[in-house]
Amino acid sequence: MPNKIFYAGFACQLVIVFVIFYYSWIPNPVLSENKVLPSVIFKWADTYFNLRTAVPFFLLSLLSFPILSLKNPFFALKTNFSVSLLLVLSAEIGQLFVPNRHFDIKDIIYGLLGSYVGFTLRYFIYQYKKL
Repeated sequence: MPNKIFYAGFACQLVIVFVIFYYSWIPNPVLSENKVLPSVIFKWADTYFNLRTAVPFFLLSLLSFPILSLKNPFFALKTNFSVSLLLVLSAEIGQLFVPNRHFDIKDIIYGLLGSYVGFTLRYFIYQYKKL
């Protein structure tokens, strides 16, 4: 059973990473014009432009905790932060090569903030379940 949970979590993480890069590198940053998900999601994303960067990183960190070391939460936090920083920097640097997109330091901050909040929430859930 734990292996199935691990692989399902890992598969979800890969999907989220794909979504991060896909939506970071499409030429039009107005997501409501890209009809893939329900319009309610895109209207929210277009309203809260930088905050939308935090959401996939929040989900990614929420799912990554079981994969990281539970015995050393500080190591897990450093690993999570490093991976998130690498992903958000790659997405932002890639935007330099996409027409109509630009590098935005706020996206990096929001991505790391979402990652931290997701990791912290998952850590507290883990601690609560241990009691």
